[in-house]
Formats: sequence, C-alpha cells, structure tokens
Amino acid sequence: MRSELETRWKKLVALSQKKGEPNDGGLKERARILVSKLDKAAVHGVIPYGRADRKKARIAKLLSKK
Repeated sequence: MRSELETRWKKLVALSQKKGEPNDGGLKERARILVSKLDKAAVHGVIPYGRADRKKARIAKLLSKK
C-alpha cells in the first residue's frame, strides 16, 4: 500500500511538471484518487494521520500552481 502511494505521488508530480498539457492531462482526477487513497491508508493505520494531511496539503499546493 505504501509503495502504491509513493508511485502515485511520483506520477502526479511528473504529470504536473509537463508543459502545455491541454485539460491538465487528468491531473485533478489523479490527485482526487491519491487523496482518497491517503485517507483510506490513514484510517487503516498504514500511515499516520499527520503524514497524510501534510501530503494532501502538498497535493493542493501542486494543483494550485497548475
């Protein structure tokens, strides 16, 4: 589960750095899925709530830049 979250985060960052993508290349949809998975992991005790909250804040910051 943790490695899946890391992989999804890396793909989201890579997608956000692409220039000239029309319609943000599915960035918002991928971010929504990652946030959902982070919440689920925190509820099941895979990662601490604080870490999930920080990661979600970073995702929001990434989306606001785009």
